[in-house]
Amino acid sequence: MIFTGKTVVLVDRAMKTKQPKARNSDDPEPMSSVIPLVKPGTVFDGEIVMHRKLRRPIFIVFDVLCLSSIEPILHLTFQERLRHLKKASFRTPSCNRDMFSDAAVKDLTIPLPLVRKNFVGRMELDDLLSHVIEEPGHRTYKNGDTHNHLTDGIIFQPNSPYVCGTDVNLLKWKYLDTVTIDVQIMPPEYFRRNDESTWCVAVSGENDTFVDMTRFIHLPKSELRRLEADKAESGGNIAEVGLEPSTGEWYYLTMRPDKTVPNHISTVLGTLLELAESLGTEELRYRMSVPLNSRDNYRKDIRRMQNQLLDFQRKSNKELLARK
Repeated sequence: MIFTGKTVVLVDRAMKTKQPKARNSDDPEPMSSVIPLVKPGTVFDGEIVMHRKLRRPIFIVFDVLCLSSIEPILHLTFQERLRHLKKASFRTPSCNRDMFSDAAVKDLTIPLPLVRKNFVGRMELDDLLSHVIEEPGHRTYKNGDTHNHLTDGIIFQPNSPYVCGTDVNLLKWKYLDTVTIDVQIMPPEYFRRNDESTWCVAVSGENDTFVDMTRFIHLPKSELRRLEADKAESGGNIAEVGLEPSTGEWYYLTMRPDKTVPNHISTVLGTLLELAESLGTEELRYRMSVPLNSRDNYRKDIRRMQNQLLDFQRKSNKELLARK
């Protein structure tokens, strides 16, 4: 999100620009109530999400890259950038209110209210995840009146300068049923395939090459039909697919018109490794809550509890046989 002083411009991953539009206002500049509060040249990194209770879009601010047109702070560590975000160092001298106020989220005259992302230390991760509500088919992060939106995981943020593009030191843990891969749909002749395939799936390789993943990513016919229908409608070539760990079956999620290239093969291998490791929610919450300089006994405790479960089953079976 870029503030020019006269308007607000959104830039997506494909470097396409958009501007917020007001639903219930005739104001030619929908963000006019926010623009005077923020210095021209300010740049935020963030994401548009849908507030599920208010049924309106909000902009979650992850990071601040520039405090004004002459104050870039990408070179600072994340802790320093986060301090600027919390202090709102980018506010204008005439700023007379909080641009992150809860009231702004409920104000329908502001088309895209600003909301700070919640960052916590490692030991607070268990409490953070306690605000995630599991519902059929999705998970919602609910914290107060401001945060009420879908979530698919946790970002572990490195305390380092900002990296444009892919930051290899940034780690995203996702719920296992949301770990996905972005693949490119290709004609079979690209890889000189002679079978009956109507198209192939590929990921990026080295030096602008493609790696054929058709043998490994096999979609059921029902999922293929959904993908083909969406591809025909969107005209896109990048599809998001996932693997269900409990069944080993691939599924199609959605087309990604916001992306121009698929995941790199190194990212795909990392994703498959993540699925193989099967780091679930309970294990993550346990391990992250272990104090510094303390021993992580997760595996030992799991074995002990499994033995207790086995002993309980044996005892129950003996009691059942005794009654017979």
